[in-house]
Amino acid sequence: MDEYNKLNYRDIHETFSRSIFGKKLRESPRFHIFKPDDVNTRHWVEILGDDVNNLNHMIVTLGIAEGFVGSLNGAISLEDKRIICLTAIIHDWAEAVMGDIPLPQKTDEDEKREITVLKELFEIFLTTNKYGHKVPTEQLDRVCDILSGDDELSLVFKTIEEMGYMKTGLRAWVKKDDFEGQELEESLFNLSIDVINRHLVPLIERSRLYPPVMDFLLENADTISDIIASTPRDIQHAWYVFLVSLDAYLQKSVVAD
Repeated sequence: MDEYNKLNYRDIHETFSRSIFGKKLRESPRFHIFKPDDVNTRHWVEILGDDVNNLNHMIVTLGIAEGFVGSLNGAISLEDKRIICLTAIIHDWAEAVMGDIPLPQKTDEDEKREITVLKELFEIFLTTNKYGHKVPTEQLDRVCDILSGDDELSLVFKTIEEMGYMKTGLRAWVKKDDFEGQELEESLFNLSIDVINRHLVPLIERSRLYPPVMDFLLENADTISDIIASTPRDIQHAWYVFLVSLDAYLQKSVVAD
């Protein structure tokens, strides 16, 4: 049973996975605008991991969420930890109906429709106990508020998602060298740059709020620094300022010890 709830999030995922909605997501790749046409979904996942499969992405996000909220200790309540984990395991269900709309192309209207579809799927899987998962309505309402950006936990979940994007972008950067001279090399390069351009600066800003983000950036600093040379100057500047401030902080810590 999950540490953060009497709900078993992985059981919820398995139930959804066996449905026609789950099967549709299993066949759908993420980051598909970067995937060459001759690379099928299975090969794409072999290269970049489960996060680029639309169904398994939610399990990956749950893993990141569990580690994230677990490391915050008393900074977040047990109930909030539960809501974040529930959000992680169901947040992309609507894509089984709407398809995976790439982030740059997603409109406010798309976001609203996703919430509507998500509520309809909640009715099927989570409110009637038909599948053994009866979730209080107020929890499901709060999940929708988080995804809409209307909850105090919205920034926490957005940060978790952005860490997931970054993990895949960093993996793409490392894996591109396996396909030197092939179309996949350029595709993985472009995926990495796009992720860094969109998500590095927000994560730098939130590293002061959330220790797990600081730890993530530190663990991946070498790879990020490799990628940075191919990004716009403002992003390079933000990264180098972060490294300088971090170095100063670490030196003060050593002196204090």
